This record gives sequence, structure tokens and C-alpha cells, in this order.
Amino acid sequence: MRVIIIHHILWAHYKNAFYEELQNQAAQTKNLEVKILQIAKSERSREEMPLSEIPTYPHQLLFDAVLESIPKKAIFKAILHEINTFKPQVVNINGFFTWYHILTAVYCKLRGIKIILSNDSTATDNPAVWWKDALKKTMVSLADAYYCFGSRSAEYLLLHGAKPDLFISKRGAVVNNQFVANQFQANLPFKEQLKNELGVGTQKNIIYVGRFIDFKNLPLLLIAFQKSKQPNWGLLLLGDGILKQNLEAQMTTEKIDNIYFLGGKPWQEVPKYLTLADVLVLPSKSEPWGLVVNEAMICGLPVVVSDRCGSAIDLVKEDETGFSFQFDDEKQLVAIFSKIMKNEIDLTTMGANAKEKIKQFSVENAAKDMIDGFLKLGKQLNKSNL
Repeated sequence: MRVIIIHHILWAHYKNAFYEELQNQAAQTKNLEVKILQIAKSERSREEMPLSEIPTYPHQLLFDAVLESIPKKAIFKAILHEINTFKPQVVNINGFFTWYHILTAVYCKLRGIKIILSNDSTATDNPAVWWKDALKKTMVSLADAYYCFGSRSAEYLLLHGAKPDLFISKRGAVVNNQFVANQFQANLPFKEQLKNELGVGTQKNIIYVGRFIDFKNLPLLLIAFQKSKQPNWGLLLLGDGILKQNLEAQMTTEKIDNIYFLGGKPWQEVPKYLTLADVLVLPSKSEPWGLVVNEAMICGLPVVVSDRCGSAIDLVKEDETGFSFQFDDEKQLVAIFSKIMKNEIDLTTMGANAKEKIKQFSVENAAKDMIDGFLKLGKQLNKSNL
């Protein structure tokens, strides 16, 4: 049995561990060969970011270029060439709106090739537009199975006509759990040294990790921190972006102290900085998932996430692994921060619960779900050919 996976960009480092595990499991599965196609090396928004981890899993890069610079027709032709040459029984398509993916799905349907549609989008990060929804419904109707980041991305497919019994996974949002855990433990003994180097003077800290852009909702985060803050608590901002000067101006105007800008760091170093924190916060107005939530929970940190984060449903169990709040409700976030900073909850127990919860979302489980989906569709093909 042969399978082709079509993925947009090689740069997506969080996919490396997943695809490596997938290829390892495929190699141990009798009569299964998986070919991973990466359409482009990167995308425009990440063009200046170096490829910090060279993928070691078997794959084929179709275009050594930025995705947006490649003619859509050329992408479609390249995909069809690979399908016609490799002759797969199953094709896994990541994403369901790009027209060349829709045409690829139509082509596969005409050739009797089974289709698995992977989705990480949710309703909150995709405003409804009638003609786009019509195309999405077409794509969903062409698929024979669905593979999703989590419950919310599955709900989005259901809104577009997906059949509930065709979901092969709702736990595809994974990072390299073992790497994150190892890096965290390796750096934990040097926590105080790192705090001194960075000038972090607070005993306990809440950390935000991500870009400084509008939909991350950072102005509200700063206000909520100011209104709930206790003397021994700080707010760490790990990242960078166009709104940095605005945030610094907000600190000055509203006289907010104990906020520390740590700068942007490569993803491999994030666990090192998580050693400085007691809680992670992700206040986004829109977030398909928020993989930094996985990373924090792997490190045993409770999490505070907005209801617009896809991970809120699957990973946040109120008062057990963390808290969720309505993304635009400042008072609700203040109340949560106040409980945390006034020691009204046991952060150690909550962190242990978080660490246990995130075990469900592992590359091993995610890869097994995908392999099981391949095999299930293969059996369907065999039966139809009898």
C-alpha cells in the first residue's frame, strides 16, 4: 500500500518529530510505503527565519522557494506528477481551501484514490464567507477520512458537512514531547543563574511565549497583570514583533512594572525559558491551537488560555490543568491571575495534572492514529476490489 502526504512548508518544525515518528511506524508496518511531499521550503512570513532543524525523515521538497512565490499552476502540476508516478492508494491533504488542493482531491476521487483531509483550522479563526464555505464543503465532501488537531478543528469540519464516523484522529496537535522535557530538565538547575543574567527580579512569574502581533491580545494581558499583580510576581514576555514599542509605551503610560522582555528565541530554547515560569498564559483573540500550551504542560506548568485557543477544550480542565477565560473579558482574566498570585490554588498539583494530561497528545499517538487511518482505508479499497 502506498500513501502520499501533501504538506505546505518544510519550515514547520513542529511537524518534524511527527513525520519522523510516522515514517518510523510506517517502516515497521507490513506493505506500507509513505511518501511525504513538502511543497515549499518556507513561507513569506517566515522568510527571514533560518531553517533551524534539518528534517531527517524521508521526504521530497517540490520547490526550494517561498510558498507565495511559486505559481499555483506549477504546484498543481508537480503534485499530479508525483501522484501519477508514485501511484498511491491514499493521499493525505493538509488544508482544504487552496484551489490546487481541491483540484487534487477531485483528481484523486476520479482515480479511485482515498483521501484523508487534515485540518487545524477552527471557526473562530476563519470568519464565514459564503463562497469560501461552499468550496470548503466541497472539499470536505470529497474526503474519505479526517485527521484533526483537536476537538475544535473537528467541529469546524462538522460545520462543513463532515460525517462524524469518518474522523481518524482528534489529537494531531503535537510537539516533540521528549525533546521539550529533556531541555527543560537540563536547564532547570540553572534557573537562578538565568534569572540573574536577564535581570528578572521577581520570585514567581507568568510567561507569555509568541509573537507581538494584534491577535495575540497582549494589551489586555498587560492590563490584567497590572490589576492583579502582587509584589513577588512578574510577567515574562518571550518573543518579538511589531507591537513591542506599543507595549513598552503602555507600560510607561499605565505605570506597569515587573514586566520583562526576554526577546525572540529559537523554538529549541523555549523550554530553557520556561524554567523561569510558574504559569503560562496565552490570551489570543484567535489561535487554531497554540502549541506552546503543549510545551508548557510537558514542563509541568499550569496554563491560562483564552477561549479562542483551540487547545482550551482538549487540554484545559478548569482548576485541574489550568484555566480558560473569554478572550475579551479583562475582569475574568484578572480574577484568574489574582487567584494564582494570592496562592489560592496549588500550582504544583495543577502542574502535575497538566503534565499527565498532555501525554495523550504525543507524536507516538498522533502517528499511530494516522497509520491506523491508512490501513482502514486500505481495507476498504481491498473490499471494493473483490
